[in-house]
Amino acid sequence: MRKSISLFICCLLFVLFCGCEQQNQRDVRSLNNEVIVAIDSGIPVFNVNIDVEEQSIAQLLEMESFVKLSNDVVVGKIKRQIIADDRLYIWDAAHKIFCFDTNNGALLFTINSVGSGPYDYSAIHDIGLDREKKQILIYDNNKRRLFTYCSMTGNYLRNYETSRIAPHCIAASKGIILLDNPNHYNFPDDPTMHYSLQLAELESNIEVQRNYFSHDDISDYDLVFGGGHPFFYQNKGIFYNKRFDDYVYAIHGDSVSAQFRIRLDKALPHSLIKDKIQPHELVRAPFSSMLSNIYSCDGILYFTFTYDSFIYQALFDEQNGEQLYCDKMKTSFFNGSLFNWINGVTGDRFFALVDSYRLKEHSSSLNLGEIVEDGNPILFFYKAKDRH
Repeated sequence: MRKSISLFICCLLFVLFCGCEQQNQRDVRSLNNEVIVAIDSGIPVFNVNIDVEEQSIAQLLEMESFVKLSNDVVVGKIKRQIIADDRLYIWDAAHKIFCFDTNNGALLFTINSVGSGPYDYSAIHDIGLDREKKQILIYDNNKRRLFTYCSMTGNYLRNYETSRIAPHCIAASKGIILLDNPNHYNFPDDPTMHYSLQLAELESNIEVQRNYFSHDDISDYDLVFGGGHPFFYQNKGIFYNKRFDDYVYAIHGDSVSAQFRIRLDKALPHSLIKDKIQPHELVRAPFSSMLSNIYSCDGILYFTFTYDSFIYQALFDEQNGEQLYCDKMKTSFFNGSLFNWINGVTGDRFFALVDSYRLKEHSSSLNLGEIVEDGNPILFFYKAKDRH
């Protein structure tokens, strides 16, 4: 009998040990459905040096091709752009979504459902694209609803109530909605909403299933303007960078992991944020901050940040961590090519949308042919040059 009890206790302890061991190998759960993301001390670190003179962008990237977007519609000020399945999705300031063929620039469909009806959105606060589920997500903060459309046809699918969430930005992956929640002004008394990143599933009433990165003193800072989108679509997965953080996380469905760290030169001291520095003073301060436009392509890491009232862009060699380029943002014409800041990545190419009026006088040198000055932007593709 005693042997049986001892054997039972040993088995029980073994099961508990294995369970704990498996739990430690996964993200650790705690209160409020919080998931702790372990950061490996060996993840890549990219150290930015603002004052170093490096080679020009022309030595690093080259324009591979361009596509003129159809002028059958008028695209307004672009709020966001994503490429997937040879399709370019553009959300503009007129609360429309346009889908163009990236091979020939043809217009495939337009989503323009602003209205007061049950299937209409009143305004677009942000959009996301679930590439695996072939869905476009539109978040309407006024109606507190999320609308979904087929990303292949533009047809309306359904909408969801979002009374329990109030994201600043969204993205989507494998049926999971990614919610950027930099502050908790909308839910001051609900501790379950005091997290920067939240994951939810598409259900009748969208509820948060996982919380990441609990709010701290910095989260209370009211950033009136500035700061880019925190989600960046890569060839596989999505990068996430929360406000004033130098870690970049990779998201695949409901999996979140630390991917690398970007240490900015002359970085903004967090003490200034905690002391509630005025936003206009923050922009002019001689410190670097506001990481954005983070994209990885063919061994090159690209990102932007702000420093001393200017937007800077940087390029790094992902394999050895070498800084290849860092300078103020500007439009550069070189060797029959044009380089503008990067808007995303598709396959082994970066891409950028450039306003047509900026290209009119350079159409000959760039071999662009006829340019309609007030026409839609032109889509450029860039490839990394062989550096060896």
